[in-house]
Amino acid sequence: MFLRNKYHLIKCFFYLFFVFILFSCDRTKVYDNYKKIEGAKWAISDFKKFDVEVTDTLSLQKFYFNVRHTGEYKYSNLYLFITTSFPDNKRARDTAQLILSDKEGRWLGTGTGNIKNMRLLFKKGFRFTSKGVYSFTIEHGMRDQFLQGITDIGIRIEKQ
Repeated sequence: MFLRNKYHLIKCFFYLFFVFILFSCDRTKVYDNYKKIEGAKWAISDFKKFDVEVTDTLSLQKFYFNVRHTGEYKYSNLYLFITTSFPDNKRARDTAQLILSDKEGRWLGTGTGNIKNMRLLFKKGFRFTSKGVYSFTIEHGMRDQFLQGITDIGIRIEKQ
């Protein structure tokens, strides 16, 4: 009797584990990665590079910036310059303004304590033109040489 109950318990555990794995998968995610900003002090010369292997040229995509910051960040926005290097070695450069707080100065991100997380849509409804490695290099476009309070910067690409 004991072995039979133990068998059913183990079997039930594996079914629950399988269901958990199945439903916890992020089916839309193509790429999601952060780069740490040492000491939460982002230097204007500190470029963050993300290499993304692209195999799908048919699906529509969304491109997000992920930002983690502390309450020590003194601005309500963040300008970023992003350089895209395509698999054929062509390059494109773009500028993004990310709004991090409302008009009253309340942070728009989620999180408890002093760290706030923001995911901000940059582009949607685009397709990658060819398969291969795309490199996205991000630098801050603010006037300060060092941005105090930015702890991590990242990108997320997902299927639309």
